[in-house]
Amino acid sequence: MNLKVYLATIDMSLKDFASLIDCSPVYLGRLIKGKRGFAGKRLAADIERLTDGMVKMPVKEKKQEKQHQNEQ
Repeated sequence: MNLKVYLATIDMSLKDFASLIDCSPVYLGRLIKGKRGFAGKRLAADIERLTDGMVKMPVKEKKQEKQHQNEQ
């Protein structure tokens, strides 16, 4: 389930949800619309936690993590 559908399901505004995760509503809106490709790890974890795992946001890996995975 995506975050937009989840928020509609629980009848919560984007602004209210953004305040729960200490995020700008504008930034969160851009994530939802795909204009910002990835959430940070903390933000993605907060969204997953507050939605009881129903919403998972893609997280951008750091270059160092990618290099480590490629070496294994």
